[in-house]
Amino acid sequence: MKKEIKIGASILLVIIVVTIMVSKYRASGDADPTAGFQQWEPTATEVYDRVDKKHETIPPGSTGSVASCQLFAKLITSRFRGHTPPIAVLVKYHASRWFALECPARMEPWNLDNLALDVWREARNDLAISCPVMIYRTYIGAKPVLVGRLLPQKSDANRATISYDKQGEIGGAIHNTPPGPYSNP
Repeated sequence: MKKEIKIGASILLVIIVVTIMVSKYRASGDADPTAGFQQWEPTATEVYDRVDKKHETIPPGSTGSVASCQLFAKLITSRFRGHTPPIAVLVKYHASRWFALECPARMEPWNLDNLALDVWREARNDLAISCPVMIYRTYIGAKPVLVGRLLPQKSDANRATISYDKQGEIGGAIHNTPPGPYSNP
């Protein structure tokens, strides 16, 4: 009888351990691949310091501020592309005062939202500007597709609204991009 109890308890213990391992494995697969990315190299503080030094030599509002914004975009891009494993995220700044956030086509929508909000917040903090963030999905060998936009609210500078095209209707609700390389003809 004691032998059967020991075998039963051992089998139960194995089942519990396997269940815990499987649930942890599944949870890690669903995790946000960009979680805590502000601590990735270069960190938010490092980006601020590098862009801030640029502000010391270039007065805000001059044509040089475009260079500061482009440096900011380059640093944010390097944060993702230099990470292990690398994530194919690209941030560009356009002289007509908006950012393009290009993300892999298979990135989850909540990650797109988080990245767009974080780019907008860091730009407000580092560059003292509040400008739109156009959200693109990228496909290998094809032009990026505009899928959404983050627009700062005019009534409250600390808030922004994100809107997306209706699923399957590219060019539906969001029918144009601000002037830049991805403008609609």
